[in-house]
Amino acid sequence: MHPRYRLLAHGGPAPTGGIAFAGVVFAEQRAVTIGKCIEDLELIAKAYEPEDIANRVEHLPLR
Repeated sequence: MHPRYRLLAHGGPAPTGGIAFAGVVFAEQRAVTIGKCIEDLELIAKAYEPEDIANRVEHLPLR
């Protein structure tokens, strides 16, 4: 895994440098199936407003 993404994979804070961002949904490739990712992304899309996920990192699978 590229060092840039290592913190995301282990649940650490996103290295944003204080820059606002729209939000990130991260899934470790070997930790979740594509089907589960799709289900969780659909749930996120239905449940969140854009301002709810701004400047956040959500990890898949959702628990």
